[in-house]
Amino acid sequence: SAQRYLFSVLISSVQRRKARSQQQQEAGDSSKKIKDSQMRAMATQQSVSRLEPSAFECIVRMCYAVLEACTEEQNYESAYRLLTFTGGFCTTVASSSSTAYNNNISNNPQSTQSDQKTIYMTERISIHPIFADLRLWERVLLLHQQDQQNNERKDDANSSDNNEDVDEDE
Repeated sequence: SAQRYLFSVLISSVQRRKARSQQQQEAGDSSKKIKDSQMRAMATQQSVSRLEPSAFECIVRMCYAVLEACTEEQNYESAYRLLTFTGGFCTTVASSSSTAYNNNISNNPQSTQSDQKTIYMTERISIHPIFADLRLWERVLLLHQQDQQNNERKDDANSSDNNEDVDEDE
């Protein structure tokens, strides 16, 4: 289905960004000559995927279709996961800005200035009505609580394994 395809594309992109970020951290650990602020800036640059505007719009439309299906099925977990997976995607578009003074002068060639504006995918899809539904955020809270409990269980299991190793050495 289209939903599975979209998720697989987004997940693979997220995995690639994480791998690049880990490589950057490993490179930073081996070379302490680079300042922390420079490393953070490089990691931020690596974690964003800039798409061509047409590809960006296509994925946004696919996201909206998935969100519509999530709304019909009340599938809040998938809607939230989609929101989180789109976090690193953006595009740049030309945005024209003008001052009130320049608008009054019709023959002034500087009446509009063209700047690049970055638009993030999360920003675009977060306005979908499903994200205004309190049930979605209740489900997100439940998911995070479950994840936290699972992490605590793993930590407890790891610490008990380490304690057993110490006991065996004595």
